[in-house]
Amino acid sequence: MIRDGQLVENDSVSVLQQNAPRLLRLLLNIDQAVPAEWPEGCEPLILPGVECHSSAARKAQLLVPPGLRERTCILQFRGSSLGLLKWAVDRRFADVEVGPPSLESLFRGYYEAV
Repeated sequence: MIRDGQLVENDSVSVLQQNAPRLLRLLLNIDQAVPAEWPEGCEPLILPGVECHSSAARKAQLLVPPGLRERTCILQFRGSSLGLLKWAVDRRFADVEVGPPSLESLFRGYYEAV
């Protein structure tokens, strides 16, 4: 991958996929509060009652049905989901969904960082 005439990434697609961000969608139970802390390496994109401003957050918001927006948190993370799933199980969310690695988000990160 080249940015501003400089080579910024020279790995195979499989290596890029390992480093690409993934989305974690958490559906809170009806009376469950938004967690006060998130696992290390997680970036909250969408939280109930919080306005989203980043392009990644606006895109992720499209994944949330309007009737569930007040109960849905979407986080972005990189790497293995095993630790996140263990963390989520301990909090007894109504539902947990882990998305596939997003090469589009990885590439956008390189170009938006300019």
